Amino acid sequence: MRRISDTTGLGASRVERAPASHADLGPAAAASTGISLQSVRKRFAELLALDDITVEVAQHSRVGIVGPSGGGKSTLLQIVAGLLEPSEGVVNVGGATSASSAR
Repeated sequence: MRRISDTTGLGASRVERAPASHADLGPAAAASTGISLQSVRKRFAELLALDDITVEVAQHSRVGIVGPSGGGKSTLLQIVAGLLEPSEGVVNVGGATSASSAR
């Protein structure tokens, strides 16, 4: 564990655990993908919100999604959560295909 010092000037601090490596989690976790998106596109009428997104996020890892307002961050997360279906592409979460579309 490591202590993260206060950068806000408010006297707060937090303790953060070092992330577990895939080797620490065993061979099954090392080979598994937590989230996989393959050629995902999302279109709302004439607006192309996501265009050909392909990414793999390892199980037990952390990622940040940053971008401008209207850049598709929320749309991407809603597709991963299964709240929206992609117009095209495949979404796989935890080994199960949560969305698959090829319209």
